[in-house]
Amino acid sequence: MQLGGGAIPLFLPKQSHRDDFLLLCDKLEQIIALQYRSRRENLTDVYELFNPLGNVKKLESFSEAQVKESQDRFLELLSDTSSQAMDKSNFKPLSAQELKVATSSQYLFHLTTKINRKKLDDQFFKDSKYHDINPGGDLGSLYVIFRRGIGIDRKSGQFYQAKIDCILKFCWNTIKLYAVKAWRWLLGKSVAEESKSRESEPARTSENFVCVKRIHVSNSFRFKKFFQKLDLQEPTFDHMIIVYRKATSLTHTSCHGERGIHIRHYKGIPMADMELILPAKKHPKLPFTDWITLLVFFFISLVGILSALRQHNPMGLVIGMLVVFFSYATKVYLTFTMNVLEYERLINKLMEDKQLDCGHGTLLYVMDEAIQQEVKEAIIAYYVLLRQPDEKSLDEKELQVQCNNILMDSFQSGTSEFQVKDAVGKLLRLGIVEESGNLFKTTPPKDAIEIIRKRMIESI
Repeated sequence: MQLGGGAIPLFLPKQSHRDDFLLLCDKLEQIIALQYRSRRENLTDVYELFNPLGNVKKLESFSEAQVKESQDRFLELLSDTSSQAMDKSNFKPLSAQELKVATSSQYLFHLTTKINRKKLDDQFFKDSKYHDINPGGDLGSLYVIFRRGIGIDRKSGQFYQAKIDCILKFCWNTIKLYAVKAWRWLLGKSVAEESKSRESEPARTSENFVCVKRIHVSNSFRFKKFFQKLDLQEPTFDHMIIVYRKATSLTHTSCHGERGIHIRHYKGIPMADMELILPAKKHPKLPFTDWITLLVFFFISLVGILSALRQHNPMGLVIGMLVVFFSYATKVYLTFTMNVLEYERLINKLMEDKQLDCGHGTLLYVMDEAIQQEVKEAIIAYYVLLRQPDEKSLDEKELQVQCNNILMDSFQSGTSEFQVKDAVGKLLRLGIVEESGNLFKTTPPKDAIEIIRKRMIESI
């Protein structure tokens, strides 16, 4: 039996149950999809009012209160407990802490990304629950990011630009170190010999999480490996969905302003580079701190050169100061230029390779994934109850333990906590599992098929 890309072997006490069970699996998928039909239609119908590619002019006949009500309804259908669209398809809102951990390092992208707030509607999520949990800071009112799954992105190549950047940083740090020592020596101050080494805290591991080591140019490059290929590695978010709305432009003619809701779906986004998917990014500019550092360093160098000339110091000292200044300025310029080129390349590649769908296509994907998750939970719970010897009944705790064991044995990439309450609840509502004194027992597969057939006829 195939579930979620992995195979769960069938071991049933009665061989006659095997064929009936496989047929029951198909029937379960059909009836759960039928139950989701109304939710699916409600979600897509409400979104049609706000689809930027659709007929947004329908809203012009609505009052402001009706528009706000429809907008709130869409956000509720997207993730609240009544529809369970995002939650059941295992998409979770990206929290501020997760965003901080994800962007705490640099992978292929090395520029600070800033958002042009004027291009996004900061009132869209302001009154919703997402404002408090996503994505942190004052950007929580601009967009919502959902993420699902953890993967690994590996890149192999020469990465000459990144290597040169590392060399320039090393050279500059070396020059700065000796310059500080020389300055202290001139002032008659002793240089402290003791240095406190900062050891990185060991990563917290848990049996419920997959640990992926970050291997970047900054922590793996050595001078002797300049002409050798480097193998980089970064954890990824398997799937990311971002929801936002653009701000109303001055040329917009609608009486309600800009109401289109943009939904974009990406796959395999490296955590350290996830800012590339953010909307309304400003074009990279030389950071303000670099400008300030350059100006300060320029004035310090100028004062040092003038002082050296007045005191008739050797020209070697003057030339050394000039070399230090121009080497730092060159390092800043080359680093920024290389990062801008890499930024443009990554953006183009992201649009070509990483974006899966948008709008209606993304919503349909979410609903399909929610249906599949419901089906898997129901099938696994029914299978565990069915394979009990002598038609033994199980309580909820024992059922969860056995379901978790199946998941751990069949899917080796991490572990999952089986949602036993949801699974048993579905089976009880369908009438194919019986409850007696907090103990659960299955209806035989052949009888369960007939029960589901009758329910499908009633639903149609």
